Amino acid sequence: MRFELQFEENIYKTQMEFLYELGYGKKIKYYKNSHLFGLAMIILGIVIVSNKKNIGYVFIVLGLGVLIEYILFFISQRKLLKKYNIEQTEVINAFNKNPSATLEFTDEGLNYSDYTGQKLIAWSDFLSFKIYKENIFLITNSFQPYVLGKIEIGNENYDQLLSFIESRLNKTSC
Repeated sequence: MRFELQFEENIYKTQMEFLYELGYGKKIKYYKNSHLFGLAMIILGIVIVSNKKNIGYVFIVLGLGVLIEYILFFISQRKLLKKYNIEQTEVINAFNKNPSATLEFTDEGLNYSDYTGQKLIAWSDFLSFKIYKENIFLITNSFQPYVLGKIEIGNENYDQLLSFIESRLNKTSC
């Protein structure tokens, strides 16, 4: 199967948001309210200490531990998002100048070509694939993603491609 795609910025941004959700969604949900829990533990500890009970120090230390972990996560996440936005802008600018890409799925692997050149990625070089919100994410061993959406290739081609990929790779659940 061969797909000649023209770059569309909106589709690309949406797919990259999905990729970000796949990669960091669980961690973000985990840390979502941890700062509130940490603050509650600290306040509880202060209240207990003010009543002359030493066990309150345990709550303060636990609360600080949770709060520090959240702050470190928040700082690293901000750096990651800043880098992500810069790289996304660079890719968008490059593909706006050279908007066409070709993906050909053969028995040997994925033959991908764009403005940077052409490369054949053997099926053995793929780690897995994921289906997320009607997009197929092909993940290589070096964690390089290739994404095709139903909106780009159409319903019939999407179903054919999905069955072809399922026969070649292991699916990773989301």
